[in-house]
Amino acid sequence: MKYKAIIVVVAALSLGMQLKAQEATEGVNIVPDKVIVEYLNSAKNQAVVFNGKEQTPYDQVFTNHPYLLTPDYVQGKLLHNDIFYTEIPLRLDLYRDEIITTMPNTPYNIVLEKEKVTEALISGYHIIRHDEKRWPNIPKGNYLVLLSDGAYPIVKKYQVTLDQKIVDQNVDYTFQIRERFYVYKDKVCHPVSNKGSILKLFPDKKKELSAYMKQQKLNFRKQREQSIVAIVEYYEHLKH
Repeated sequence: MKYKAIIVVVAALSLGMQLKAQEATEGVNIVPDKVIVEYLNSAKNQAVVFNGKEQTPYDQVFTNHPYLLTPDYVQGKLLHNDIFYTEIPLRLDLYRDEIITTMPNTPYNIVLEKEKVTEALISGYHIIRHDEKRWPNIPKGNYLVLLSDGAYPIVKKYQVTLDQKIVDQNVDYTFQIRERFYVYKDKVCHPVSNKGSILKLFPDKKKELSAYMKQQKLNFRKQREQSIVAIVEYYEHLKH
C-alpha cells in the first residue's frame, strides 16, 4: 500500500516520552498505528520524529542511479530540528536534491523537510543545507557538500540531468552527474575547476602554490576534488 501524501513518522526521544499522534486531515493518509508500533519497537531510544512526504518512486529503468555513491541506505548522522542523531539510515538523491530516511522494518522512504535539516554525514560526506545568504553565487538548491571549513571554506554542488538515448528501439535513461566546486573568499563563492582558477584566486602565493602542486604531484583530471582541497588548505597554512 502506498502513501503518497504527508507521512508522519512518530518516535520517542527517550523511553519515558509520551507520544502525540498528529491528526489526519481530510484526504491525507497517515502511517497505520501498527507501523508506528513496529518502528518504535525497532528504534527504541534512537527513535526520532520526522514530518515529511514519502519519496516518489522513479518510474523508468535507468542505466545508473542518482544517489550519492550508493542507492542503498547507509548509517549516517543528522542534525534535524536542532537535535543530533547518530546511526540513522540516510541516502542523498542528487537528482531531486533530497535527503531520505527509512522506517526500520518497513518499506517507507521518507523525504526529510529541508527547513529542519541543518547538516548530515552520509558516506563520509558532510552535507549542509544550502543557505543562499551564507553561500552566495551558487545555483539554487537544497544541499551542498562541505569539503573544508577553514578560513576559505570549500563546497561542492552536484548538477544532475537526465538524458535519454534510443538503443535498439528502447529508450535508455541515464543520469549525468557533474560536480561544481566553490571556494568562499571575500564574501563571494568563487567557482574553481583547475590549477589556473586556483592560482588566480590566490595570486599572492602563486609561486608557493605552484611548487606545492608539483611536489605533491596533484592531478586535477583524476583527483580534482582532492587537489582543490589540498591546495586551499595549504594556502591557509601559508597565511596562518
